[in-house]
Amino acid sequence: MRLKNKLSDDVKVALRAHNRERLIVLRYFLSIVKNYEIDHGEIGDDQIQILMKKEIKQINESISEYKKAQRDDLVIQEKQKITILEEYLPPELTDQQIREKVTAILSNIDKSNFGLVMKEVMSQLKGQASGQKISQLVKELIANL
Repeated sequence: MRLKNKLSDDVKVALRAHNRERLIVLRYFLSIVKNYEIDHGEIGDDQIQILMKKEIKQINESISEYKKAQRDDLVIQEKQKITILEEYLPPELTDQQIREKVTAILSNIDKSNFGLVMKEVMSQLKGQASGQKISQLVKELIANL
């Protein structure tokens, strides 16, 4: 089932279950998808997941601002949104899985050029882990060589 259809079906389920928080989050995210489609045409699951990750990143930025303002109520609310959206994303790779893949990549390319290494690693692990985590592990593995 396409991700967009699953989101639409889950909106209906949330509506019937009177799950207000889930309904709001899913409707809002579907509006993001529809707006993107208006600008760029029909999109697939990969692009929807990219939009979802972008939205989660923005929510995390909001959480950090709410923490600074000591608004714990809003922090909790935003974390609930992330939990709902993350249900639709594939699980990220563990640190060990990333290390294994990066080690395999490092055996085939020049390790002295960090930019080249990151470009290759990111192209192969795109969407499977956060760029920040990958960068940290690549630096760690290069330093240990």
